[in-house]
Amino acid sequence: MDANISINGQVTGTINFAMQQNYIPVIRRLVFTNQGEGELENLRVRISFEPEFAHVFEAQLPKLAPGVPVELSPVRIVMHAEYLFLLTERMEGSIRLEVLQGDVCLHTEYISIALLAYD
Repeated sequence: MDANISINGQVTGTINFAMQQNYIPVIRRLVFTNQGEGELENLRVRISFEPEFAHVFEAQLPKLAPGVPVELSPVRIVMHAEYLFLLTERMEGSIRLEVLQGDVCLHTEYISIALLAYD
């Protein structure tokens, strides 16, 4: 099921070991807007990564009233330092954003991200 939810925000297009060591966020903020007609309640956001260069992030969202943006900030992504340190060449990855209601996924989006080599 794909509910009519839009997701906007500030997401870094590239990441490397130095950025992780200097605490530069992968995602600064996300804004969720219910584009549908009815309220959506009991929502949570799950953010996962491919390849797994960071831990899965989950957070609760308050209800989403139609047309009212809700900001999630800060988005504290914990990266795997060793994974980024061991990269020897550039790699394309993706960030998967899911909005769930219970166990039902209402909306999914993918964002591309470049993982840069340590050296």
